[in-house]
Amino acid sequence: VRAATTRIVLERLAVASAFVRLRVDGETVALGRGALDQGWIGFYEIATDERFRQRGYGLQLMQSILRWGIANGAHSAYLQVMVNNAPAVRLYSKLGFREQYRYWYLQNRL
Repeated sequence: VRAATTRIVLERLAVASAFVRLRVDGETVALGRGALDQGWIGFYEIATDERFRQRGYGLQLMQSILRWGIANGAHSAYLQVMVNNAPAVRLYSKLGFREQYRYWYLQNRL
């Protein structure tokens, strides 16, 4: 059931997307998705396995997605990150990303 649902979601993506998995010695160490829309590459679901952090794999993964985006016409990039996710903020800063604005998550308990 899960595979069928995933297939449906992927088939209905409205923009070109790159799904990247970085493997070392046959083991997945990082993965993520880039979505290209009107010259903008957006980063989504960027993750590095906790056992492999601080080794540059996240940087390699993001550079791979950026190369794909540029090769397919991207002129700019964006992402969203929780402000308290210091490791991710450091990684994204290395790639030249800078904070543009903040937003809040709201909830209503009914």
